[in-house]
Amino acid sequence: MSFLHGGCFLHGRWKDLESSNIYIVTNPDSDNPYIKLLTIVNNPAKDDRRDFEIRRVSNGSVQMVPMMHKDTLGKETTYDLYIDQSVPGRIIWYSPTTGRQRTWQFMLQEWNTTLVQLTGEVEGDVLQLAMWKLTGEEISKVFMHRNTSWRDARRLMVPGLRPLLSKKLAFVSPLGEVLAPTHNERPLSELLGCARGELEPDEAWRRFQ
Repeated sequence: MSFLHGGCFLHGRWKDLESSNIYIVTNPDSDNPYIKLLTIVNNPAKDDRRDFEIRRVSNGSVQMVPMMHKDTLGKETTYDLYIDQSVPGRIIWYSPTTGRQRTWQFMLQEWNTTLVQLTGEVEGDVLQLAMWKLTGEEISKVFMHRNTSWRDARRLMVPGLRPLLSKKLAFVSPLGEVLAPTHNERPLSELLGCARGELEPDEAWRRFQ
């Protein structure tokens, strides 16, 4: 389990495995450019009510902050974000105040698609990219410069993916985000959350395991 720093790539539909609630992470529908920069968590069961806001704090970590509603007042606290690296598309929200844990699973809506889970480790200027089946079987590894863009990384991944190239593939980051052409110019190490080695295990979290 690793504490997440840096970018917050959480947009999409998530299922809370403890409560079975469905949440949608998105940006507000607003003409105000400052408000549109917010990352919010809507609850479809409550008429798309905003239940939380997701914020990056001064140390670079990501937190989920509850909104004040009558039915949740005093029941919710701020949560820190961790990645469950053992399961693709799974994250943990942990409250250091109460010890409560929320486990969220990304709900990918891709039909007739083979999912490839991507993980990465950065050492010096080198990104070691690993590609996995959702069963946990490793497909292959490839090494590239840490600043390699997602567009160029896909070309380097082709030899290791040859057994799967006859299928429609979707590539999923450790947070469950499906990487798309809109990410082409961004470094893959950044998309995987390891651009600065920020996915190192956090000792404080391990004490609660």
